[in-house]
Amino acid sequence: DVSARAARLAEGKPVSLDEVPPPVFEELYGLITTMISDGRRSLDAAVTVSNAQADRARQATILAVVLAGLASSSIALVIVRSIHERVRKLDEGTRQIASGNFAYALDDPSPDELGSLARSFNQMAEKLGELDRMKADFVSCLSHELRSPLTSLKEATSLMQDQVAGPVTPKQERLLKIIEIDADKLLRLINDLLDLSKMEAGMMPLNVHPARIEEVLRHAVQEIQPLAVGKGIHMVSLISPNLPVIRMDELRIQQVVTNLLHNAVKFTEREGTVTLSAAETPEGIRVSVKDTGRGIPPEAQARIFDKFHQVDPVMTGASGGTGLGLPIARHIVEAHRGRIWVESNPGDGASFAFVLPVAHALVTTGGT
Repeated sequence: DVSARAARLAEGKPVSLDEVPPPVFEELYGLITTMISDGRRSLDAAVTVSNAQADRARQATILAVVLAGLASSSIALVIVRSIHERVRKLDEGTRQIASGNFAYALDDPSPDELGSLARSFNQMAEKLGELDRMKADFVSCLSHELRSPLTSLKEATSLMQDQVAGPVTPKQERLLKIIEIDADKLLRLINDLLDLSKMEAGMMPLNVHPARIEEVLRHAVQEIQPLAVGKGIHMVSLISPNLPVIRMDELRIQQVVTNLLHNAVKFTEREGTVTLSAAETPEGIRVSVKDTGRGIPPEAQARIFDKFHQVDPVMTGASGGTGLGLPIARHIVEAHRGRIWVESNPGDGASFAFVLPVAHALVTTGGT
């Protein structure tokens, strides 16, 4: 009976399942099933929490890697930009030195290799500036010392040609003419050296006032016309009417045009053509001198406005001059806030042109 089975269970003796009443068995089965279900739910919840934590850890790891990559890229970009900017400044300094601006200095106090290179660059520029000043002082002093005796020589030659000191034979007249021509060449060279020295030092005054460029061009053509006629060169003028009045130093601009015309005639073969043109453009008044000579090689065009630079006579078909006319022309045009350039193809002549602004205010040393 039930009491006997309960007593055996209390004593720890086995009881057959067949002896367990169905209600008790069903209750035990329900409890076991409930425990298993609760265990499964707890296990599923633990797995879900573990997966969520794993996902968060994975996302945090990915985010950390991305942030580290971005930080590394940003640092690298800053370093690259810094190096690029310093190299760019060094390149600009090199260009400034190449153009003759020896006062240019790099500001890079860094203790690294680029900073050391910048300091060496500044020392080099300073030394070059000293040498350039010494050269300019020497040229200026020498020019002043030579001008006085040459002026006296020209005056004495003129007096002898006028037979003030007595009769002159035809042979003596020819010799005096040679002396006069060579003295004029030397005097022009000295004057060019002095002018260029003053321009480079910023001490060349400009007498600036409103004027018409047509008159300047006409006087320049009249000055060169005899040389062109003697060589059989055809002079053509293509000057637009009613060009606007501009502020300029007429004598200096005439010096520029005369120099360009003289070079064009010199480097053009007999029976060639030299064309002077002037017209208004959006940039200002453009004046150009084009010849039908042999042209200028591309490698020589980059340095054509450098002082003392001369194109190989074999290429141009004419002997060079002093190499000062074009540098002086460049200084004069730039002092008027303009620009000057050359266009040429070998065998097709050369065209020198400059542009002067129509409306501008000039600030010059000693000018008006």
